[in-house]
Amino acid sequence: MKYLYKWSNHTKIRPGSVFLAFLLFSSLSLSLALAACGNEVTSTLPTASPTALPTSTPIPTVTPTALPTSTSIPTASPTALPTSTPVPTVTPTLVPTATSIPTSTALPISASVPTRLATTAAAGGPNVTPVGPTATVNPVIKEFLQRAAIAQGKVNTVHFSLEVKTGKAEVRGAELRQAEGDIKRPEDFQATVKVASLFGPISVEVVGLNQEQYSTNPITGEWLKAGKDDYIKLGALLDPREGVSNVLLNLRDPKFIGSDIINGEPLLHYQGTADGKLIAPLTIYTLGKYNTTLDIWINSKTNLVQQIDLKEIEGPATWTIKFSRYDEPVTIKKPKI
Repeated sequence: MKYLYKWSNHTKIRPGSVFLAFLLFSSLSLSLALAACGNEVTSTLPTASPTALPTSTPIPTVTPTALPTSTSIPTASPTALPTSTPVPTVTPTLVPTATSIPTSTALPISASVPTRLATTAAAGGPNVTPVGPTATVNPVIKEFLQRAAIAQGKVNTVHFSLEVKTGKAEVRGAELRQAEGDIKRPEDFQATVKVASLFGPISVEVVGLNQEQYSTNPITGEWLKAGKDDYIKLGALLDPREGVSNVLLNLRDPKFIGSDIINGEPLLHYQGTADGKLIAPLTIYTLGKYNTTLDIWINSKTNLVQQIDLKEIEGPATWTIKFSRYDEPVTIKKPKI
């Protein structure tokens, strides 16, 4: 160091430079000393034998425990359902054909025509089998009434007569007692109407033609044109939508009563009930408040209605309506006014 100082003075080196040189020299000396020591330490330190790590005990391989094979569920053998004993086929009991009903061109039944109803019943004529509160219509009866309704609906002219036996029915403010005449479809007619009055029975002639009606004055006999409020709907008797045909199709609980001969004609007698509104057209719209019981006689040869007796179930009225001369020529003339 001393020599460096002198050297710096001799060479005119600044003190700061001397100090830097000193630092360099010191660093060099220190590096050499450390190198020498390192060689010495290296020679004296025993070489460390690496300690062998203990061999790890291998983890035993886990042998998977085989799951026990599931005991297979035995297939359930389906228990055979007992074979149902077949229900024996019910052989429908045929309604015995009445030997007493006369042969009909539309629905042949038999050849003989007894005049006593008891004989027909004993022979097993068509009837209605009650089921609970209502009755099942015998298919023979239903078919026959349908055929009669069709035949009645094809009629173009008929002669009729009606009689009010009990109860009251008013026509144009008078009490109707009887009426008789001819009807021609669609709604033309000519008839004699008998009404009750304070002076006794009075007859009035009435004509319906081309939707106009005329009637005679009961005192003078003079023909007068009727107002629409005074029209009598006699033509409804032949209307298939309102008249006899409609009644036949809608008769409730019909029964075959027996057979009769009236005026030499073989007739089949049926009975049933009808709603009051249903029979209104048969009574010139004078009835209709109460339900009625109907007795109907049908010609077994032509299937046309010959007579209807009606009786109100809860009312006092009883009527008889007769039909004849089906489809015979009828001429209706407009009266002179």
